[in-house]
Amino acid sequence: MRGPASTHFRTGCDGGWRAASALRDARPAELGGWVAVGVPPRHRTSVDAIVGWARLLEEATGSDRVLVKLPASQVGLRAVEGVVAAGHSVYVDQIFGLEQLERTLEAHARGLGLRHAAGGDFESVRFVAAMHLLRIDVAVDELLRDRRREGVGEPDMVESLHGRAAIALGKLAW
Repeated sequence: MRGPASTHFRTGCDGGWRAASALRDARPAELGGWVAVGVPPRHRTSVDAIVGWARLLEEATGSDRVLVKLPASQVGLRAVEGVVAAGHSVYVDQIFGLEQLERTLEAHARGLGLRHAAGGDFESVRFVAAMHLLRIDVAVDELLRDRRREGVGEPDMVESLHGRAAIALGKLAW
């Protein structure tokens, strides 16, 4: 893997490049994993810049087992639509609730629709949406501790809710 695309990509995220290259160089029987590579800050200036970086990532690694990692922010979700429409696989993280998950899934669906309307193959476009349930659980548990200290609610009931928010949210999302 040589040339300007490779050099440009490696300077932005060397660890991701090595992981993607390892997947590319493995024999098919050895493949079993994927690697999600985050967009370097200097490429997060616009959706077009992110889509261009995704293209560069694919060229530099030569692997179809690479996902472009994007946050579920407003800009990130616009980029999800563009990256998926361009035919690249996506890993979306920093999803902290059901509304944000819904917006993420809608962005993905719009991207697939645009890809299909342009006559592109969309069956090879992979998608992962990662909800950070532990962070939600920690935040809710802190609120429950505050309520218990304030004497709000039945102590046994408040205690029984401790550590259950993430499981409940995961079930709702599923």
